[in-house]
Amino acid sequence: MKKRYLKFFAASAVLSAAMFGCTSSGEVSDNTGLEPTQVVVTETEVASGTTPDGSTVVVTDTDVVADTTIMTTARDNMANTQLEYDDMFDDVADTEQYDVLSLARTNPNLSTFVELVELSGLATSLKMADPVTLFIPTNAAFNQLSQERLAELVAPQNRTELMEFVNMHILPQETSSASFNDNSFIDRGEEEDIPVNIEMNGTVVYVGGAQIVKSDVEASNGVIHVLNGVIETTDAAGADID
Repeated sequence: MKKRYLKFFAASAVLSAAMFGCTSSGEVSDNTGLEPTQVVVTETEVASGTTPDGSTVVVTDTDVVADTTIMTTARDNMANTQLEYDDMFDDVADTEQYDVLSLARTNPNLSTFVELVELSGLATSLKMADPVTLFIPTNAAFNQLSQERLAELVAPQNRTELMEFVNMHILPQETSSASFNDNSFIDRGEEEDIPVNIEMNGTVVYVGGAQIVKSDVEASNGVIHVLNGVIETTDAAGADID
């Protein structure tokens, strides 16, 4: 059985090059109360030597290479606050006066992803890109990631990995939620593809295992789809369908 692919260019190639050269209705359980998650990454060097009298000396030098605080949703009280996804961005009179990243900044429930975009160094490229589709996980969605995984993403030596993570949530063209087909894949070139599934007679859309809970928010340079999870990929298999 052949797999059906959506014909998109690989997002990572577009933004990296620029840098270097289902709507769900009603109340959905979420938590808007944020707590600071401190991510500290250290690097230790050990050196040894021998003194003139024959004694062995070991010197340990530990440096903090990253000390970052990311605001994430409190893990211990996930059901206490209700977030009405349908109301997101309702306080913005004209969403199209903002680029996609500036529009995301207006909603505190999306601050974790915005912080990761800024740490990745792709913020300027994303603001200048036109048009784009931005899939943004809510702050609560990042509780799917362990603190160890967050630490790995924000460590300076893993900047390329963070860029890849951010780029997995970006399409270098504007795509409405109605454009997605069931049992299809977003083709990311040589990277792993992103599966797309549709349920409930087309009213519920999953991208990379995450549900679109607020769709088609128009910005000046593209569109935002809000997700209740982070995007995951799958190994590509089978032939493309034109």
